[in-house]
Amino acid sequence: MKFTTTLSDILDSLKKGRLDLITIENSTLINKCTIDLLSKETHDVGEITKMGLIINISNILYNNTDKSILPLEDGVYDLLSVLYKKYNQYYQVGATPINFEQNGGITTDMVEKRMRKPIRDLSKEKEEFLYMSDLMKTPDLNIDNYFRRPLINYNGVELKKNINTQHKYPKLVGTLNKCKFVLNCQAKERGVFENSNVEIFERDFIQKHIEAGILNPDRKFYLVAELKYDGISVEAEVSDRILSARSRGDTNNNIAIDLTPVLGGHRFKRMESLEETNIFGMKFEAIVTYPNLRKLSEIRGKNYVNARNAIIGITGSLDAHTYKDYITLIPLATSLEVDRLTEIEFMNKYYNSGEYLRYAVLYGDYKEILYQVKKFVEEAEYLRTFIPFMYDGIVLSYIEPDLIDALGRKNSVNLYSVAIKFNALKKQTRFVGYTYSVGQNGVITPMIHYNPVEFYGTIHTKSTGHSFKRFVDLGLKIGDIIDIEYTHDVMPYVSKPDIEENKNNPYAPVEFIEFCPSCGNQLRSSDSGKTIICDNKHCPERNIARMTNMLQKLDLKDFSEETLRSLSKFSLTELFNLTREDILFLGEINSIKFIQRIDKLKEDPIYDYKIIGSLGFTSIANEKWKLVLSKISIYELLYMPGEKLKVLLSNVKGIGPITIETILDEREFFLYDLITISKMKNIIKSSDIKFGKTIRFSGIRDKELSDKLNNMGHDANPDGNVTKTTDILIIPNESYTSSKTSKIGEQTIIATYEDFVTNMDKYL
Repeated sequence: MKFTTTLSDILDSLKKGRLDLITIENSTLINKCTIDLLSKETHDVGEITKMGLIINISNILYNNTDKSILPLEDGVYDLLSVLYKKYNQYYQVGATPINFEQNGGITTDMVEKRMRKPIRDLSKEKEEFLYMSDLMKTPDLNIDNYFRRPLINYNGVELKKNINTQHKYPKLVGTLNKCKFVLNCQAKERGVFENSNVEIFERDFIQKHIEAGILNPDRKFYLVAELKYDGISVEAEVSDRILSARSRGDTNNNIAIDLTPVLGGHRFKRMESLEETNIFGMKFEAIVTYPNLRKLSEIRGKNYVNARNAIIGITGSLDAHTYKDYITLIPLATSLEVDRLTEIEFMNKYYNSGEYLRYAVLYGDYKEILYQVKKFVEEAEYLRTFIPFMYDGIVLSYIEPDLIDALGRKNSVNLYSVAIKFNALKKQTRFVGYTYSVGQNGVITPMIHYNPVEFYGTIHTKSTGHSFKRFVDLGLKIGDIIDIEYTHDVMPYVSKPDIEENKNNPYAPVEFIEFCPSCGNQLRSSDSGKTIICDNKHCPERNIARMTNMLQKLDLKDFSEETLRSLSKFSLTELFNLTREDILFLGEINSIKFIQRIDKLKEDPIYDYKIIGSLGFTSIANEKWKLVLSKISIYELLYMPGEKLKVLLSNVKGIGPITIETILDEREFFLYDLITISKMKNIIKSSDIKFGKTIRFSGIRDKELSDKLNNMGHDANPDGNVTKTTDILIIPNESYTSSKTSKIGEQTIIATYEDFVTNMDKYL
């Protein structure tokens, strides 16, 4: 894709109140630049400038529009922000207030309504929680009327929208550093611990303060843990009501949107009951609860993707004051000089507008604190199903004065606080196109490419489209909004939501390719019509895929696909004939290792079905080859006339007509490899094997044991399926259950691993 617009052009157009450059192509440009920047260790001045431009573009769109899909996904933005701060310590969040008006109101993505509904029975799981009372119940607040000063008369607010206003309490405005993990080990499990752009609470907050001498590792200390509400930040001046209010805006230049016309005059009934009050600053998070979201959607006739889009839509519209009753204000902080716990209790009692600041107090040494934080994060994330508003993480803060004073505040960031964001398992982004891969059997698999999304600190830009049928079912158009779901630690799964924006997408659905992307061969449809196939057996990509799979099956797993491309050898015979001089380009150590592995394969005993099963006959697994080779020799497989071999194969129990046709059709292609195998002196013939018991494993992986059992003549496939004819199922302990334990037959013996190893003769 050729880009004709620059990042500077995009930013300049946004500052002028235009959105016409926020196109699919320019979103791709922004994401391409971001991925390039994140992939580098060091950056020059021009690249640092690009970071700043991308962050400014993202901030403007995030703070001033209610678009459901922004050019840069939230998790990717966080990674770029961490990187940018290394070069620009004065970087601050927020954006210059800008009105993007279309058809008389703020620009809005029209999307389907998605409301949260409880999907769990919480009552059954209460005993597992430490912090349920903090997160689910209204606290019993008893606090003296501590803040009494002469009452200030207030005569109302001026309902005039002022874009470029200034903050009255700048210290209440700012952001927090954000972590993606609580513990170092969690980041290590995901393989992102060494990524300096991924921040971790244990390493980058607690341990950092210990190493700086600010926190004694043996000291017990307090943290207050709060929910991180997902709305818009409001800095206000209050007494018994809101006197004035402003958005966060551009913190660097102290420029904000005046929200007084929307929120001004809002009364706090408990404060009104006091004889005296005072004027001070207060920070709120303005949110829309799920019940109010339903009402608001009906009244406005707009279906928002989530509650945060709704609050931006309200505050940015020309008739915002009309909908102020659907806004809930969560009190977060004040300008008063008082300890944090007293402040929270005071705010919750007197400035509660239907929702209070939910929090818990943690106490212990740093190891105890890490456990409590992990537990609080897990429970807070779980309880999102039951709590009637959006929050996307938690906020943790020291509350002891010496720690707060030692860390202080820098560039609108309170360094004594930090946020831990939940790792979302489902995100939305935009589809940007397809590429296609060729499997060893010639099946063409579409790869779905999209603007980057982040899961657990790792960026993803593509997912498998699985098959031609799935391709047709999705019917994707360039620019479609797609859901990316991360489940079971596998490649993210793509689905297409049924929403208005996708229905109104003017592009035509992408058409599947007609010719193989590797060899140019005309593609054909399978008999079922569900797959598209390149039937050229000599297709380079088919050969690469087949050889990669062969090396894996033969336990030669240290050599990558790129190594095979460099070798340009596409058969077992060619690999066996390699000399060290042929592979010196791999380096001295790797070339020696490769030759040693090949020599080991030639010398160590190996079953005929395993090595022939590795060659790549279409859809014929080792188990099938074991059946075939127990009745037919390799010599017969090589030289017996087709019709006679077909009759012989038909008499092998468990071998069907498709397998027979595949063997007859493909044996010529693998002729030289079959000849090579027939000459190997280390082959164990399947016809010599006395097949014993069928042994399977669940919850246990012991390759040495499975190899030993196979060598004894048993069928002990560590990855094999359990059926009713399975003789023995080995499990970790007596209380263990799994899907496999439910599939056994009446004659299947279940054995614990320890008992089986100790008393093997009893079982065999």
